[in-house]
Amino acid sequence: MKIDELALVSEILTNESIDLSKVEGIYFQDKLLGNIVEQVKFLVENNLKLDVFFIAEKTGVEISYINQILDYRPILFDFDQSVDRLKERFLQAKIRNTAEEIINSPYTAHDMIEKIEDTIKDLSDIQKSETISCFESILELEDDLKKAEQLAQQGKINGLTSGFKNVDRLTGGFDAGDLTIIAARPAMGKTTFALNMAVEQALRGIPVLIFSWEMTAKE
Repeated sequence: MKIDELALVSEILTNESIDLSKVEGIYFQDKLLGNIVEQVKFLVENNLKLDVFFIAEKTGVEISYINQILDYRPILFDFDQSVDRLKERFLQAKIRNTAEEIINSPYTAHDMIEKIEDTIKDLSDIQKSETISCFESILELEDDLKKAEQLAQQGKINGLTSGFKNVDRLTGGFDAGDLTIIAARPAMGKTTFALNMAVEQALRGIPVLIFSWEMTAKE
């Protein structure tokens, strides 16, 4: 058992101000400690008070064991650095396990490549994933709405224009990362509408890529 994992869980159990979105139970080599962390996150995310009896019941441990964990809280402790070390060990272990699985399994070359690609994608998703709290999201949304309101008063939009004033008025323009779905019955002009918007961007010097295909009658 890693002493720093015990110290981290002790900090999570006693410090209500830390950001639990940065840590996941799967990162822990000690699965029992990881389960305890998941139960703490469940309580916090549901605005419930930390309850040692609830945690003990859900994880199947004795309350005395949880009390022992509390003794590992160090005087000098950096939560973020501890989480970074924890995640780094988890990623390294995942890479080693994948390598061992490939070596010891009768995979074809094609299967090996697919397995490696899947692992790389999983690792990339874990490294890039950063969860923000609902409160932070609301603050960001509030700023976006204020900015959109100010631009609307000036007759401007925040994102790229569609080329249609009424559409821009409703959407505020297209922003990076947006997924915009145009939905309507057949033969209503969806493709023509989308092509017109694409041409508008192309005329402004913005690169455009279009994929177009029709569904079969069976589909």
